[in-house]
Amino acid sequence: MINLRSRLPRWLAPLAILGALACATESPTGVRPMEALRSGGYSDPVFLETAAGAPTIASSSVSFWAVKGQDREAFIWYNAEPGEADSTKLVRFRVTKKSLCKRPDGSNIANGDSLQITMTVVDPVRQQVKFEPAGLLFCSGKPAKLTMWYEQADHDFDNDGDIDAADATWESFLSIWKQETPWSPWEKVTTVLQDDNDEAQADITGFTSYLVAY
Repeated sequence: MINLRSRLPRWLAPLAILGALACATESPTGVRPMEALRSGGYSDPVFLETAAGAPTIASSSVSFWAVKGQDREAFIWYNAEPGEADSTKLVRFRVTKKSLCKRPDGSNIANGDSLQITMTVVDPVRQQVKFEPAGLLFCSGKPAKLTMWYEQADHDFDNDGDIDAADATWESFLSIWKQETPWSPWEKVTTVLQDDNDEAQADITGFTSYLVAY
């Protein structure tokens, strides 16, 4: 996938967007004032959407067996783009040998016990992934590791019709968010962002739905 973003050093990008905001009397449609995000003025995230022409998901549901005492991981992939040999990843979920803690019924998971985990893309436009079984708990000191890639998302993050230096600043606000049920509010998860790889990483202690947003 060709990346059309203009990369600036992180210290220069805020200056670029602040200059643009100083010249504008009101935000373009769909754009939130930077000051409001910094002050926590919004509680709901802005959802990313898949870019036009992005490849489709290769398999919308992936299951694997996690085993207490073993490192296990699984991926959700996109199909390869026409003419390309390699495909891109949407999700990697890694369960370390000491991550499994309690089953959904509250019983402890003993060393050597296994449990099937399923990841399902429930909204391919927002790149939202649901994890099951609901109620499974990971040990707080040895959480599971979730990585989500937003390479196939539309990188016009400020929704102003182009991809420029301002979008690099908006990108710095991206995090993984979770939602316990379809009616629950979205909650931001502590995230390590590697924007040069379009990658967001978070420690996971329980199952719900996850996506990348700001």
